[in-house]
Amino acid sequence: MSQSAAVPADHSGIEPFLEAHERMLRGEKGMQAMLQRMNLAGIDLSERNLSRADFTGANLKGARLALTQLERAKFYGADLSHVDARAANLRYADLRGADLDGADLKLARLDGADLREAVLAAGAAAEGAQLSGASLNDVDLSRIAAAGVDFSDTAMRRVRLTGANLKGANLCGAILHDADIKGAKLDGVRLDGAVLTGVRREDLGIDPARLVGCVLDPSAEAMARAPALRELVGAVQAWIHTGGREGAAPHFDKADLRPLAGELAGLKLTALSARGVIAIGVDFSGCELQGANFDDADLREADFTGADLRGASFRRAKLSHASFNRADMRALEMRSGGVRVTDLSGAVMTNASFTGARTAQL
Repeated sequence: MSQSAAVPADHSGIEPFLEAHERMLRGEKGMQAMLQRMNLAGIDLSERNLSRADFTGANLKGARLALTQLERAKFYGADLSHVDARAANLRYADLRGADLDGADLKLARLDGADLREAVLAAGAAAEGAQLSGASLNDVDLSRIAAAGVDFSDTAMRRVRLTGANLKGANLCGAILHDADIKGAKLDGVRLDGAVLTGVRREDLGIDPARLVGCVLDPSAEAMARAPALRELVGAVQAWIHTGGREGAAPHFDKADLRPLAGELAGLKLTALSARGVIAIGVDFSGCELQGANFDDADLREADFTGADLRGASFRRAKLSHASFNRADMRALEMRSGGVRVTDLSGAVMTNASFTGARTAQL
């Protein structure tokens, strides 16, 4: 069983305690770092593993926490203003009442974190937190002070924003699927390219003209076309298995594939033509997509885990928060003797994941 230890007031001697905490996390003999109410302003904790450390009430103003593992860490009432926490892992962290004004949280993972009564913008003259590209799925931000905060390109599925002050906030490109936004203050909020599926438009309380350019729920026409798309998917399987003698070639250009969100995983879709499709959150995991064309497609939060993407093209595609984990993205050797490389030129890949992807070209 791990022990707890207090840390001396002079944080110049903190290193042994950090090392003991990291040993504990590795399953070795160590101690949990108890850093409550410590003055740690400006400290460099970047790239450390401090998951489950206790920073309750601590002063971390201006600290460096970039790429730091802080999952389930406690920051209740802590001063995190102006911290550099880019790409930090703060999943399920306790941030209740924390001061995050001016914090740089770009690309950070805050899924499931508790941010009740936290301050993301301290007032009219505040800099506000920078959360561009961050992940805030399943977070309760109800009644939070977030005027002018940058939430651009964030993943905010099922986030609670009831009664939140979002005046002048930047939500361009944010994925707000199933968000609860009732009673939020949205004066001057920017929503260009935001995904508002599952969001009650009457709760937004803004001019519908401001939603032009947002991605809304699939239209009645898109839903009506779903049976025909399913039929085409079946025909494509026959086309592939018979070498093109039967069935139909895989042409889905500009289609809304969201009605098939969970029906494509594991299929053979070689040479798929899906230029300009809307496929936000669609599951392509395990698919055979050699030579596929996804140019100009909206593939935010799409799942390509384990897919064969050799020679696929994603030029100018929107790939924010998409998963390419363990995907095969090497060049495709053509029967003619040529080589087709996987093309991501011009694609927007904010916080996309490529863990274990094979990318070495032939």
